[in-house]
Amino acid sequence: MKPHGGISLTVDDLIEAQKEVAHAAFGICYNPGNIIYYTKGNLRPEPFVEAIASKTTTFIIKDCVVENGVPDVMVTPGDGLVDFDAVISGLVVNGFDGPLYLECVGGQTLEDIDRDISASLTLVRNILERGSAYCR
Repeated sequence: MKPHGGISLTVDDLIEAQKEVAHAAFGICYNPGNIIYYTKGNLRPEPFVEAIASKTTTFIIKDCVVENGVPDVMVTPGDGLVDFDAVISGLVVNGFDGPLYLECVGGQTLEDIDRDISASLTLVRNILERGSAYCR
């Protein structure tokens, strides 16, 4: 389950749903772009990393911008509002060791999309390499 509005809008909602289901097959996909998107920027993903890290089974690499009150996730990670350095390193330091999943980039053409996927991979690798000392 990931933040997607309604009963899964906030980190507290996700944690509560996990408690209610109480099954090993039910995991949380932490998606920082969706937290910004569904709250129109009123909530940020960074303050909740410590609380959600050990419960997170998958991390969604997704960014978001909010312009004139309208959120948009079709943006390349690192070009929006998410502080990926804080989120990724915070997840790892607090027990996350699951997979990462790139969901959206901002490109329109195949060439742009390829470039943005490569840039996203570089962003994540750089964060993990810089943080390798405290991400053990």
